[in-house]
Amino acid sequence: MREMYPVGGLALVIPAICVAGSEPTLRLWDTRELHTQKHYDFRPYKNRSQWQQVPYGTTDYQFQGSPVVENEFFYIYFHASRYDCIFLYAKRDGKPMWANELYKVHVVEGKHYSRGKWHYGHGTKYVKILRNSPEEIIVEHQAESYPVTTTYRILKGKPWFEVRAVERASEQGIHGKVRMALAPVEGGNDFVVDSLRDPAGRIKAPPTKMLLCFYENREFPFMWVLTWTAPFEQAEPWFLNDSGPKGDTMWAAPGEWGGLLIPRRWQGCITSTWVSFGQRGSVVVGALAYPNTWHREQVDKPIRKGEVYTAKWKPPYPGHWRMTVRIAERRYDQGFNYDGKTEFPAKYFTKDVYDGNFTFKSPQDGWLDYIIMYLYDRTEQTPADILTPMDQYRWTVRQKERE
Repeated sequence: MREMYPVGGLALVIPAICVAGSEPTLRLWDTRELHTQKHYDFRPYKNRSQWQQVPYGTTDYQFQGSPVVENEFFYIYFHASRYDCIFLYAKRDGKPMWANELYKVHVVEGKHYSRGKWHYGHGTKYVKILRNSPEEIIVEHQAESYPVTTTYRILKGKPWFEVRAVERASEQGIHGKVRMALAPVEGGNDFVVDSLRDPAGRIKAPPTKMLLCFYENREFPFMWVLTWTAPFEQAEPWFLNDSGPKGDTMWAAPGEWGGLLIPRRWQGCITSTWVSFGQRGSVVVGALAYPNTWHREQVDKPIRKGEVYTAKWKPPYPGHWRMTVRIAERRYDQGFNYDGKTEFPAKYFTKDVYDGNFTFKSPQDGWLDYIIMYLYDRTEQTPADILTPMDQYRWTVRQKERE
């Protein structure tokens, strides 16, 4: 099956990604044991030899243990703990590499980005199978602690899945735990939240098509991506920046499959990222775990207005990249011991790059802190098996027809 995406007036043909061999790549599993471990505990996966696949076409199956949906790019665990939400694991070489928690929230009072009255849907009361085929799996999940009910639609060959509200579901969040996240602003400068530079707080994103959360790994940095079908005014995406020594802390994945470049006892992080479902809308969560689709180059040097700087890093794939430069008023000097309160005034400047040459001319005097470079969209030269945030966005827009 192929899809056609218009880019720059051209129709690009994108084949569905397939894995060699006859083994199906989209499967619904019964793990045959109830999982209550935390999301950074990989014991359920290590017991996968005990898992039993739910036969395709079966929708009245009664699970003995915790259900898992798997495709080429991730696992989704619907676990039994009453103290956590659903778990998402991005895959590398067929193995779960990094964990993320999928929040589900009913907002009773106040705005979703305010400190109103929230009810989290923890644990699993039931998982109902709505569709179970080699191409598409849809399940309905109701939480145990509070009846927040949502559906999850997972497709073969797609590094993203769609979440829809059914009952008492206001917000879709991801636990992320990243240092920095970004809202692309087409025709302008990107909006960046950096937990080592920005004070703690609940930060609303500006008008944008998506949110990007940058997972940091020594060898395999990738992006979590959030898109949505509701109008921006209803979606109202936002970030919870929990920076500082009393905030939530970044943690490292097991050394076997990951390991962060940053210390385990990180001084806070962007704890979570959120989007509202709006009226009959959906939220799409992407685990675009392709290697090196983004990079941050630490520069840490003064720069003068008009001075030209060229990044040392070269992108691994051709495509429509964006570079966002942080120029601060003064040098950042707190290291990993950021207090979560001090302001370091700075501006971000963004440029679209199509030739792989990350060069810019400084618009002002200041301190060149770092450069963020990320793959935003495809061009005719982008490999067909590398899907971009804009591929996810275009797929998301097409889902409005199902609302």
